[in-house]
Amino acid sequence: MCAIFKRDFKAYFQNVVGWLFIAVVYAIFGLFFYAFNMVQGSTDVSSAVGNMAFILMITAPILTMRSFSEDRKSKVEQLILTSPISIGKIVVAKFLAMFAVYTIDIVAMIIPTLILNVFGKTAIEQSMVAILGVWLYGGAFIAMGMFFSSLTESQVISAVLTFVFGFAGYMMASIISVIPSNLAFFTKILNALDLYTPLVNMLGGTFSVVSLVYYLSVIVLFCFFTTQAIQKRRWSVSSNKISTSVFSSSLIIAGVALVVVINMFVSAIPTTITSVDCTANKIYKITDVTKKFLGKLDTNIEIYVLNSEKTKDTTIDKTLDYYKSMSKKISVKYIDITSNPQFYAKYTDVAPSQNSLIVVSKDSKGKVLKSKVIDRSDIYEMSADESSYYGGQSKVTGYDAEGKLTSAIEYVSMDEKELPKAYILTGHDELPITGSFLTALEKANVTTAEINLLKEKSVPSDAKCVIINSPTSDLSKEDAQKINDYVNKGGKIIVTCNYTKQDLENFNSVLANVGVTPVKGVVYENDTNHIAQNSAAAILPQIVANDYTSSVANKYILMYASVGLGHKDSNDKISFDEFLKTSDKAVAKVNYESATTSKYEAGDTYGPFALGLEATKKVGSKKTAKAVVFGSYATLNEQIDQMVAGNNSEMFANTVKTLTESPKLSASTIKSKSYTLSPLTIPALKANICLIICSVILPLILLASGIAIWLVRRRK
Repeated sequence: MCAIFKRDFKAYFQNVVGWLFIAVVYAIFGLFFYAFNMVQGSTDVSSAVGNMAFILMITAPILTMRSFSEDRKSKVEQLILTSPISIGKIVVAKFLAMFAVYTIDIVAMIIPTLILNVFGKTAIEQSMVAILGVWLYGGAFIAMGMFFSSLTESQVISAVLTFVFGFAGYMMASIISVIPSNLAFFTKILNALDLYTPLVNMLGGTFSVVSLVYYLSVIVLFCFFTTQAIQKRRWSVSSNKISTSVFSSSLIIAGVALVVVINMFVSAIPTTITSVDCTANKIYKITDVTKKFLGKLDTNIEIYVLNSEKTKDTTIDKTLDYYKSMSKKISVKYIDITSNPQFYAKYTDVAPSQNSLIVVSKDSKGKVLKSKVIDRSDIYEMSADESSYYGGQSKVTGYDAEGKLTSAIEYVSMDEKELPKAYILTGHDELPITGSFLTALEKANVTTAEINLLKEKSVPSDAKCVIINSPTSDLSKEDAQKINDYVNKGGKIIVTCNYTKQDLENFNSVLANVGVTPVKGVVYENDTNHIAQNSAAAILPQIVANDYTSSVANKYILMYASVGLGHKDSNDKISFDEFLKTSDKAVAKVNYESATTSKYEAGDTYGPFALGLEATKKVGSKKTAKAVVFGSYATLNEQIDQMVAGNNSEMFANTVKTLTESPKLSASTIKSKSYTLSPLTIPALKANICLIICSVILPLILLASGIAIWLVRRRK
């Protein structure tokens, strides 16, 4: 076996074929690597190696077409057939020789992948999994090409058959998608011929045992087919050595059946066991919070996916597999919207987009209790793609499937009365709460309603908290009193301040009721380690970890044009917890509009200042009121939040969750996961050098070596 392996492996480098294969494959990889990684700054090579899947359909036949066809044409095969070496060992040796040649390219692909680390943080694990996937995918192609080579003397026919069947396997998912749904059994058979979909999982950053077993099965199966095809000829050459039972249809059927059973068994194993998330930001990994919640789930949940299973979104499907594996109460069903376009009408009036989810809770008899729609556009976060050649295109930047799904399951599994309610004060030119902050409330399953106290006798009794977002005109004395009455009965409020020269006497009385007094002037920070955009008014405060800030304690919160928050000394009836602070170099500038410097001037107030604090007030013998106060109107500003990657909205979500005190909603504020790392910035000169080396110099050296060796051997 080793002798045949060495013979075939050397043979590929004693003529042009091996050199040509390695040179062409690596040159094309170099082009893709340059385009995706060096120019666009992608931090992993999955896109580059993913495109190699199509290229292999053209290049693999170059390698495999000679494997048995040449021996058969030159009559060398008869010597092999009558040798004492088993056919199985001969086939494996020849396969390994070709696979070793291909592996040289794979190893060479790893080198530029590692070089990317010089330019910044890269998704090295995801890249390695993608390369592993293409390695296995190529192995399956080589095994298939070897089989077709064993069927014919013609190298051309062998190459054409390899390309045709390889192309069919590459396109099988698309072929299956156009087959009517009533032919489900037929599509299941064709799924077994889908060579590309298992690779997609690994290109997405998931090491999948299912994909690994599938490709190994294909390799083993085609090696087995090749062995059987040659055994048939060997029997005809040397019938006295081999019985007719060696090559039989029943043996082939048994082999195929065994492979099918193995793959079915592996596919039935929970995804949590067979898949490892190797993405840079672990976008598929389910948090411990969700695991704990699903472990206690006692309501039957059915998740409808508005798409046929043949054209499903593989990323969402992978997440759903994790949910199913963690709770027996969860089931997933795909709805083919082409044959059932009005299915959504049972749950919503507006048609969701394709691949949207409908989460439904049911009682023991299957009756629908509650439902919630998750549109696909809410699962994927998009942003403008500045690297795109064409304008107006967008790219995926975030994946929020876990946050949306866990929130929806919580919502449908809870009684409406259990959901906390927050009222947003209006009527005093308050700033609106929009975007990610509303999304944070929705994910926390906190129902919201606007309230104008002019029309109400008091704050409604079902209010878990009241949000007062930077009123620019003063509250009436009556409105302020209603809020104070609510607080004095144990109510919770969230307040953001807005600096104005107008005296907001009644608004300030609400703060005074919880012992807080705004400091006059806009706070300027003079410690450059705690400012953004070189602006002393754009403060990155020191963060003290508590229930509101624990998840962002090692990140940044941005406060702009903030006022300082003074407060009384803590005593038996009221206490204060400052969780956002300035440095002692900060000053509050009263005349900030005419200020000539960010440092202290006459009339200013020295810091440090609290920019975020919690006031806890005892009311009666058992009740406790809470007020969380922020010094800046920009605390709940969408643009400011985007500048710190959503940390402000995450802190807001934590604050609402804590104040509403709903223990069943402990899993509702899971943050969206960034889809990729920050793009690499690579100088054009270095990118061009990489292109020339990978796609020009190295391939030319390889080709020149191959041609030189071929010429020398020809002259001999």
